[in-house]
Amino acid sequence: MKTLPGVWNNIACIKNDLMKNKILVCSVFSKHQDPTSEIWKCGLTSDGSYSVCALRNKWDYRTPTIDSNFQWLKEIPLKVSCFTWRAQAGRIPSVNELSKRGVYVESLTCQMCEEIEECLDHTLVACSYATMVTKGILRWCRVQAESFHKVNQSL
Repeated sequence: MKTLPGVWNNIACIKNDLMKNKILVCSVFSKHQDPTSEIWKCGLTSDGSYSVCALRNKWDYRTPTIDSNFQWLKEIPLKVSCFTWRAQAGRIPSVNELSKRGVYVESLTCQMCEEIEECLDHTLVACSYATMVTKGILRWCRVQAESFHKVNQSL
């Protein structure tokens, strides 16, 4: 069998990732053989040509989005809004998450309190240091302080 370099070969390598998103490899590309040649066609475009954009659109369509009422306010700096949105989605790379991804970390213990394993909720709201910072900010804003144990409770 003739192997094709480049895109088609790479798409075949991500078959498992496509399947996780319920995208069939045969919907992305298929091989048509006639007596003189083999022709590869992409099922994502009307003309049969492959485009990264078409696959990305299909991928994004199949990827679940976070069901939230997150509001992007222009008065809040974009940096703060992005961080808050990522925290709500659980996408801030804590030491625990980095370790799961194969990144070497010296210790899984929180570097601020050195009490328990660092995870997103602990780092941002449950750590004694984070609690002290949060209470200071809320006091400065003249907002009644509450106890939070999860990131989503604080938002």
